[in-house]
Amino acid sequence: MKLKKLLAGYIEPKTDPGQIVVALVAGLAAGVVASLLFAPAKGRDTRDRISGAARGMKERAGEEWTKLKNRLMDNAEEEAVKAVKSIPRKAAKVIKKTKPVARVIAKQA
Repeated sequence: MKLKKLLAGYIEPKTDPGQIVVALVAGLAAGVVASLLFAPAKGRDTRDRISGAARGMKERAGEEWTKLKNRLMDNAEEEAVKAVKSIPRKAAKVIKKTKPVARVIAKQA
C-alpha cells in the first residue's frame, strides 16, 4: 500500500500502462477490421497483414513498458538518494532528543 502511494506521485494518470495497452489493442483491432472491410485480399495476404500488425503492437507495447520501467527506476533512484542524504540530519535529531534521557539514565546508574 505504501509503495502504491509512493509510486502514485510519479506516474501521471495519462500514462497509465493499462490504458496504453487498451488503446493499442483497440487501435489495432479497429485498423484490422477496417482493412478487412475496405480492402479485401487473399487469405494468405490477410493473415500476413494481421500477423504484421500484431508484431507491431507487441513492439509498441514493449517500448511503452520500457519507458515506464525506466521512469520508475529513475524516480526510485532519486528517492533513494534523497533518503540517504537525509540520514545525517535525522540522526542528529534523534541524538538531540535522546541526550537528556541518556543523561538521566547515566546519573541513576
